[in-house]
Amino acid sequence: MEHLSKVAAELINRLDDQGRIKFIKQKKWIGYPQAKRVLDRLDVLRDSERSERAVGMLVVGESNNGKSRTLKHFLKQNPPYLGEDNELKIPVLYVESPPEPNEKRFYEEILDALCAPSRPTEKSDVKFQRVMNLLKKAEVRVLIIDEIHNIIAGSSTKQRVFLNVIKYISNKLQLPIVCAGTKDALNAISTDNQLSNRLPPYQLIEWTDNEDYLRLLASYELITPLKKASNLYEEPLASIILKMSEGLIGEINEIIQLAAEKAILDGEERITSNILANIDFSSPAERKRAFRQL
Repeated sequence: MEHLSKVAAELINRLDDQGRIKFIKQKKWIGYPQAKRVLDRLDVLRDSERSERAVGMLVVGESNNGKSRTLKHFLKQNPPYLGEDNELKIPVLYVESPPEPNEKRFYEEILDALCAPSRPTEKSDVKFQRVMNLLKKAEVRVLIIDEIHNIIAGSSTKQRVFLNVIKYISNKLQLPIVCAGTKDALNAISTDNQLSNRLPPYQLIEWTDNEDYLRLLASYELITPLKKASNLYEEPLASIILKMSEGLIGEINEIIQLAAEKAILDGEERITSNILANIDFSSPAERKRAFRQL
């Protein structure tokens, strides 16, 4: 089984069909150039000296195109540990922006991530002071705020207050901030000149028919335990998957998972154009059209 990695080939010998399907559905990390560029920058931010005007980054991309997966991979690479003072240290803290720009809810997200949940009756200024103290005590080196585009759901006043909170935390703790979101995040951050200067954008663009895309498909084939070679990186499969996914890596991943599962259940043991045509999958554009018709 030369089309498989050693691990995937061993799975075929060790697992039954349902076991292989369960493995296929598990989340897996596949490195690729755009993600590596973001991860390399995150490494620099983590190791940089503290500065009152710490420069971070803004990771921008379409929904389901790898932003959160890349950031969570970095988070996994930098787990909490016990410091010499026997206190928990958290080098990288990951939170999601609230559904709207609400600083109190933002503090609660940070406190939850720090395993220090707050009481509902606790005042906002008390939550804020706890956030500042705990971030400092945990020696957080990078604060990641995902879904930052959510702030556009609030008024311009609420947006300014929320962005000021982020800027203040960064200034006082000399802490690099990493924000991530859809292209709307660019508009949201650009309303604050100081913050936009400190958050240079790193864009995860959609996949196109190039060598990087074909290498990605080859990587998927290596880790997908099917008994026969699918040759995903060859035509017509490469073009079919690209069109169905609209160039979004999350969609590519789902297509290959669904197709591999069907290939096992049908006894085909390889992904074919016929299998791709018969999986239960709708493209992002089809889903949007269906939603508009409701």
